[in-house]
Amino acid sequence: MQYLGVIVKMSVEGKYNVDYYNEENSEENFYTGYNIITVRDEKVEFPLVLKNNLNGAVTLVENHFDVVFFVDGMEGSGKSELGKQCALILDDDFNEDNIVFTDEQFKDWVLSPKRKKGDVCLWDEFIFGGNSQDALTSMQNTLMKMFVTMRSKGLIVILIAPSLFLIRKYFAVFRTRFLLHCYTKGIKRGFVKFYNYTQKHMLVNYGYKTWLYSPKIKPSFTCKFSHWSNKFLDETKIEKKKQEAILSLGDTDKKENYVPTKKQREALLQVTPHLSPIFGHESAEYRTLIRYMDKLKINNVTSDKKR
Repeated sequence: MQYLGVIVKMSVEGKYNVDYYNEENSEENFYTGYNIITVRDEKVEFPLVLKNNLNGAVTLVENHFDVVFFVDGMEGSGKSELGKQCALILDDDFNEDNIVFTDEQFKDWVLSPKRKKGDVCLWDEFIFGGNSQDALTSMQNTLMKMFVTMRSKGLIVILIAPSLFLIRKYFAVFRTRFLLHCYTKGIKRGFVKFYNYTQKHMLVNYGYKTWLYSPKIKPSFTCKFSHWSNKFLDETKIEKKKQEAILSLGDTDKKENYVPTKKQREALLQVTPHLSPIFGHESAEYRTLIRYMDKLKINNVTSDKKR
């Protein structure tokens, strides 16, 4: 059985409302309706053809690959909802803590000692912190640095972005397995096109200059999805985390331009070794401090008199 873009043929039973593709269909490879699947003992609606392709991601992880894929689409098309649904299907332990909004949150998630094979991270609004090219470059550089660790740990990462064309070609073409492109029909949302690795590559080649999804590149299939992730995830908690991330991004320039005094640097150097027993050397708090200390060692430090 082949996965990740090759349609998996299934027996059609009365409980499935599925229209299989044929040459006469008005919309290519369009699967109407939903299937009923089980997520954490709950019955939910989800297209079975997409679930079978997600199973292919699990197979890759079991064979020592990492898996990164995109979910994109215009505002309000349901891309975040679909990303959450995919994460819940792929990982029985997926929760609000596995959703990140900044490169620092993502780095802490990947490096956490709690990580285990098959864990899923949803990086929502992947480029919302990239209002400047430098910020977007920083996010993608973080992702590149984490790839080695991600593969060794067998992790799955879902990137949510408004458009595939906003992303560096290295990620868009070579380091992502497939693309789920969400779209609307008028005011009706919940439609998605599945582009496999080859189709995604061709889509990038055709569309990078115009930022258009070329009709020349046909998706593997198109299907529908509904809304049910709020049965399993606390939306209030997720929104709070998102707002905190937005506020922290507003202080980025101040943090980057800050240069400590000599006395402040010496004080940090003296106290840091004593913090490991308190927080634990694998804790997010301690790792954040160590990253900051590493930066201080290579930065010029102003004298107190100049302050």
